[in-house]
Amino acid sequence: MINPNTRGILHLCLGVLVFSLQDAIIKLISGSYPITQVVAMRSVVAVPILLALVHDMGQSASKRYANGIAAQQDVIKARTEQTMLLAEAQELNGRYARASVVINTLS
Repeated sequence: MINPNTRGILHLCLGVLVFSLQDAIIKLISGSYPITQVVAMRSVVAVPILLALVHDMGQSASKRYANGIAAQQDVIKARTEQTMLLAEAQELNGRYARASVVINTLS
């Protein structure tokens, strides 16, 4: 059994290798084939590889997609709350600054 960290590193290295090979092959054949054929062939080659990786990870793609959406929603909620708190703090800071000016002019 491979350590999950090692498996992640291996997948990362494999991904970099695939992107590099893909880039080199596309640059090599793009002069002699129309771009639509190049993109279509790239997609035909990429789909089986993608399906193998999804199957290897042990979850269905729809389940992982749903988990990703939930995580994104949590991040958006947290960022929204953070933005609201910062806006309230700036508003309070502005009120304090105006009150200081008024107090100083009255003194």
